[in-house]
Amino acid sequence: MLLLTGDLVQDETRQGYERLKIYLDDLGLPAFSIPGNHDDPDLLSAVLTDARSQVGGHTLIGEWCLVFLSSYVPGAAFGRLSADELSRLDELLKNHATKHLLIALHHHPIPMDSAWLDTVGLENSEEFWRIVDVHSNVRCILWGHVHQDLQQKRNDVLLLATPSTCAQFKPKVDQFEIDDKPPAYRRLLLEASGKVSTEVVWLED
Repeated sequence: MLLLTGDLVQDETRQGYERLKIYLDDLGLPAFSIPGNHDDPDLLSAVLTDARSQVGGHTLIGEWCLVFLSSYVPGAAFGRLSADELSRLDELLKNHATKHLLIALHHHPIPMDSAWLDTVGLENSEEFWRIVDVHSNVRCILWGHVHQDLQQKRNDVLLLATPSTCAQFKPKVDQFEIDDKPPAYRRLLLEASGKVSTEVVWLED
């Protein structure tokens, strides 16, 4: 499957999403998307919701429950999880207590140690962590937005940021700066045991 963590169309046009859909259809894989701050959620849902594509919500795959959260705030670069999204997350964690949980969102819920970037992260991350921290079945949380690689742990939860399929942001700098690294994507293998194996693939060519 494909997981697209937002900022899918820079100009927020229907034509852009329709072009993206052509590429996704050619790949022939199930695609799950969430909106980023550069997206139009209504257009995204209108174009990429069909028998093989899903925007938001969640899905069950084997021993896993994958939850796709929208942190989109109209007209803002920062993100926020609405009360409804937080409530939905809490309910899914409770209702699927025997499943391993992967949570995907666009905005980073932890500091990235970059002064400019951390002004446009998840505004209500404390509310998010209050829910996550009391559930022992969360295995992995991943996000887009930051255009750089990060892999660390919070308690036993794997935290992942993924480089962009476009340009990268230079990490740990005070001001916005483009890195010289190439486009990339992340591979994930979710095992029935709850183990997550992952690697970043850099498109050097």
